[in-house]
Amino acid sequence: MNIWEWLGIPQTTDIAKIKSAYARQAKLYHPEEHPEEFKALQKAYKAAIQMARSRNPQTFDMTSGQSVDIHEQSPEQKPEQRPEERPEYSFDYSGVDSYGDKERFFKQFLLLARNPYLRNNRYTWEYFLHLDIYSRLFENTDFRMQFVQAVCAVSGWRRKTILYLETFLLAFHTAQNALADGRRETELWKFRLKKLPHLRLPAFFMDRFWEKEGRDFHRQIHAKLSREMGRELDLEMKSDVIRYIKQYLIDAESKEDFVEHLHRRWNVQQIKWAAAGFMIFLALVLLNRYSAQKRYQEAEDLMRADYLMRLYGLEAETYTEEEQLMLLKEYDWDWENAERAIDDMLERYENW
Repeated sequence: MNIWEWLGIPQTTDIAKIKSAYARQAKLYHPEEHPEEFKALQKAYKAAIQMARSRNPQTFDMTSGQSVDIHEQSPEQKPEQRPEERPEYSFDYSGVDSYGDKERFFKQFLLLARNPYLRNNRYTWEYFLHLDIYSRLFENTDFRMQFVQAVCAVSGWRRKTILYLETFLLAFHTAQNALADGRRETELWKFRLKKLPHLRLPAFFMDRFWEKEGRDFHRQIHAKLSREMGRELDLEMKSDVIRYIKQYLIDAESKEDFVEHLHRRWNVQQIKWAAAGFMIFLALVLLNRYSAQKRYQEAEDLMRADYLMRLYGLEAETYTEEEQLMLLKEYDWDWENAERAIDDMLERYENW
């Protein structure tokens, strides 16, 4: 095939169309699954870019209408050119979603972020974010902004995880790749809000599935890996976390809707736990307030009892606190009866 057949477009010198065609065709030939085809597509792409920039389609034999196999192109077919005269072309591949890596990254990122056993496990992101196939994507400012927005769209993050993600992103900041207004993606207000210390549910409630179908899904992966290793899978070990991630992505990518359903159910459960926690907190506050009022009332009653006993010449030291309060209660009761008797007498006097 000639270069235009590889790119799937008619011959053109429009660089934008060539880049778009390359990004589209690259998704069909992943380097791990179709290494030879991907190399051929890259050669076609570079040749088309070079031709477009030279504005001279007749310079390259590869652009002819004849069918030329890029894999078997002989040295005689290549343009003779001295090494020192060969033009150098620099192209920033970070802006091109080569073979669909950006799409695949966000797909796998969301699957990992929706698993409560992996979301706040630091080993998850130490492994996933540093994969060679994805690490170069973070050199692009727009991609980092999309990544931060994806992080903010997921609930259940712990502050330590957000701080780790921020540290990872800061490593890609340079004076050249700042946004037009000089701001960074880590300055997004939603992201800064997640960094702030605030009340969160304990790990026991957050870092696990609570619905039966979610627990069963996790246990199947856990049991399978434990049998393969001949021991219990331990998600506190980095090697075991990596094993779990690989198996989980294989299972989860085939049923993304199910994983999203589990995440929604997890969110509902978190709301229930948060509501229950708030009610318990409110009950404790009210109970504490009632206890404080009760203690204050008892102290006030003791002061009144002490004053009353001194008024009637009684020795307060010879009475216990309970006896003093009992005398005060009897005094209040007698005083209330006297007030009612006076009111009754005044009422009968008015009627008379």
